Amino acid sequence: MVCGGFLVDLLFVFYLLNRRTRVFGFMVVLALHFMNVRSFDIGIFPWFMIAATLIFFGPDCPVGVLNDIKLKHSYRWPALLLGLVVGFLVGGFLPERFDLVQALIGGLGVAVAAYHLDEPFRQAIGTGYASNAGKSRTGPSHPRLPGWQKWSLGLLGLWLGLQVLIPLRHLAISGLVRWTEEGHHFLEYETAR
Repeated sequence: MVCGGFLVDLLFVFYLLNRRTRVFGFMVVLALHFMNVRSFDIGIFPWFMIAATLIFFGPDCPVGVLNDIKLKHSYRWPALLLGLVVGFLVGGFLPERFDLVQALIGGLGVAVAAYHLDEPFRQAIGTGYASNAGKSRTGPSHPRLPGWQKWSLGLLGLWLGLQVLIPLRHLAISGLVRWTEEGHHFLEYETAR
């Protein structure tokens, strides 16, 4: 369980960034957070993470959902409604006591997963809003970025690099860092004991 949770935490971002694997990655994240709710008493964290993970579905997601609700002949809105009911029940009754906010977040998470469940298959056959049929293959595969976006990506890369390197700083310090406490609180000092 620990190794599986560790792998999910490390790899789920890559699954969520790819449109073809996003819904499956989101379902794994939902299952992990629902298990955390049941196994550990860690408060609002799993519910907040379920709600925060929805940003990976993009800005066109709410508009597409509203359009499918208006067009009642769409097969996706019943999946949305069924996911909302199932998620509401799971989110409401999975914790030890019922909480309306947790039930709503659980319902929203499962509803979004159910709504997007067919997306990888629609892309495979070339239908839907993600179709590449009308795009030209002769141009560059990636558009050129403006200067401010290059700087933003560079700063983001620097920040991510620091987030990886700082927890590994104990590898650069000789001796037992738990005993000498070197590197704790970002301080490097000599022990004079």
